[in-house]
Amino acid sequence: MKNIQNTPEYNIRRFDLFAILLSVVNDENTANNTNRVIADYLLRNLHRLNILTIYDVAEECFVSRSSIHRFLRQIGFDQFSYLGKYIQDSYQHYQAYYDYVNREKFIDEVKSKMNDMMDDISQFSDTDAVKKLVELIHSYEKVYMLIASTSGSAATHFQEELLTIGKLIYVKTSAHVDVNSFTELDENALLITCSVTGNYAFAVSNTLENVSAAKILITLNHTEVFKKHYDKIIYMSKLVQSDNSIHSNGLRDVYTKYGLLFFLDIVYHQYVKEYVK
Repeated sequence: MKNIQNTPEYNIRRFDLFAILLSVVNDENTANNTNRVIADYLLRNLHRLNILTIYDVAEECFVSRSSIHRFLRQIGFDQFSYLGKYIQDSYQHYQAYYDYVNREKFIDEVKSKMNDMMDDISQFSDTDAVKKLVELIHSYEKVYMLIASTSGSAATHFQEELLTIGKLIYVKTSAHVDVNSFTELDENALLITCSVTGNYAFAVSNTLENVSAAKILITLNHTEVFKKHYDKIIYMSKLVQSDNSIHSNGLRDVYTKYGLLFFLDIVYHQYVKEYVK
C-alpha cells in the first residue's frame, strides 16, 4: 500500500486519469479535434506511455508539442513525463477489475456475496445516520455529490431519483469537474463525497481541505484519518477493515461494484418516507 502522506502528487486528476481521457473521446461535443486525436492516441498506447516521449506523440499524431502541452494543462497535468508514472499506477488499480471476474465460479460467488452484502448494508444502514443524511440533503438548497467517474452511475441514478420527487442535486466526477470550483462553495452548500474503499477520499483530501461547505463522506473505510477532513462520515457497513492509505493495487468486490448503488437506494427510500406525502 502507498501512504498518502508520502505521495502529495496523488490528486483528484491522477486518480481518474483513464476516465478523463475517455471523457474526451466519448464527448461528441469536444470542440477541439486535436484534443480528441491526442486522447485517442494515448488511450491506444497506454502500455507504451512509460517509454513514449512528447516528440513521439507529436510526430505520430501530426500535432505540435505546444498542442500536447495545452491539452495536458486542460486535463490537469503539468508535464507529459507524469503520464507514464500515473498510467502505471492506474494499471495496478484497474488490474482489480480483471481479477474480480477472472474466477471459475464467478457467477455463483457473486450471487452468494450479493445476498450477504445486501443483508449487511440494509441492517447497518437502518440507523439515525441515514436519517440525518436525508435531513441534510433535504435542508440544503445546493447539494453536490463528488465521486470517481468509475462509480458515477450510482450517483447519477440517485440524482435522477431525487429529481422525480422535486429535489435537485448536482453530481461532479473528476473527469469533468473544475477542481478550483470547489473553493467557491460556502457554508450554505453541502458536499457529499462517495468513496467506497476510501481511495478516492484520500485522493481528493488536499483538493477539499479549504472548502467551506459542509462535508460528508459515504464510505466503507472506518479509518480515523477521515474524521479530520469531514464534518460527518456515513459508514455503509461494519465489516470492511480500516485502511489509512490508498491501495495502489485497487480493490474490487461486490461492495465496490454494487454496494453504493444499493446504499443510495436505501437513502432514497428513507427520503421518500420522510418528505413525500
